[in-house]
Amino acid sequence: MAKTVEFIYHNEMKSFCRLVMLDFLFAAMLLSGCATSQNPSKDDWEEKVKEKLSQNKNKFQTCSKYLKIVGKKPVEVSMTFRLNPTGALETLWLDESSSWDSRFYDCLFNVVDNMSFPAFEDDTSLEVKLPLVFRSRG
Repeated sequence: MAKTVEFIYHNEMKSFCRLVMLDFLFAAMLLSGCATSQNPSKDDWEEKVKEKLSQNKNKFQTCSKYLKIVGKKPVEVSMTFRLNPTGALETLWLDESSSWDSRFYDCLFNVVDNMSFPAFEDDTSLEVKLPLVFRSRG
């Protein structure tokens, strides 16, 4: 069922006023749409970043060869990285763990650094926190 918008008014609205009101509402909707397309919300930006990270899941998996995996227990690594407004990587850090070493860190850094993230309109850098779970395939 289509959603309808009702305008409630108390006096008789003349045809000319109705046309002006409709023109005003249409212009407001157009302006709103333009503002949204030029300035994507932070949620939209975060979704694009998550999508980009998801697309590169296999590249992250290749870094697992540098993990110290004991048995078949999954290893979870919390990765946080900071992007500047152009979408370029500024820094990356991992939670403290004995499961990884500098080669693992370097591998993850290279994977993230070689991705192209969307730019955002902000004067500050944005942080992305991502839990990575590595499981043994054997």
